[in-house]
Amino acid sequence: MLILHTPLPAADSVQSALPQRADTFIINEVSGPPDTSIYAPVKYIDYRDINIRARSMKLTAVSDAEPYIDNTAFFLLHPRIEFPVTGLEKGKRYNLFIDFVRYRGRKVPFDGIIKIFIRDAYGNEQLVGTVDDRVFYSDKIFAAEIPFNLSYTGIFTIIIHEYSMETGNRGIWDIIVTSKNIAEIDTIKAQPGPGLIDAGRIFSIKP
Repeated sequence: MLILHTPLPAADSVQSALPQRADTFIINEVSGPPDTSIYAPVKYIDYRDINIRARSMKLTAVSDAEPYIDNTAFFLLHPRIEFPVTGLEKGKRYNLFIDFVRYRGRKVPFDGIIKIFIRDAYGNEQLVGTVDDRVFYSDKIFAAEIPFNLSYTGIFTIIIHEYSMETGNRGIWDIIVTSKNIAEIDTIKAQPGPGLIDAGRIFSIKP
């Protein structure tokens, strides 16, 4: 069963909208001003335009990977972006998968690195991974185990912090938090709707 949630203002709680806790979250959009705004945290770009830009550098963009496929990525415009995750089952161990926009071809260097942190419900923060050029030319999506001491409540925040001279060059197809093996999640194919730039979406998949 698939439940669609639109991110709520900070004062509200996505968890309150869930009929029961889930064991998988797929985040493929970011709430905030539309990407036409100068305050937008991300810019949405579809595969066609990503690949046009890649070809100008003699590269080929790797397609949006399973399990969630809509062929639209968000490119980070701010150096630090936070993704709150709520409503997960308590007491389970979770893994983090991030399908960064990756490329094939000659390895054009990317400026800087990305560090990924998890912050628990009590404000404790821990580094869980560092992303450099190797990830953007890898055959596999980024994967990291979320420390149990930060996730056992079912509520935490994913923080993506880019350390570079210029933002906007790194894209993400989707972010997946799950207690399952990623291969156990059914493939979901979707077409981006007309409201793509106006609202974020969080997909909660119940067992």
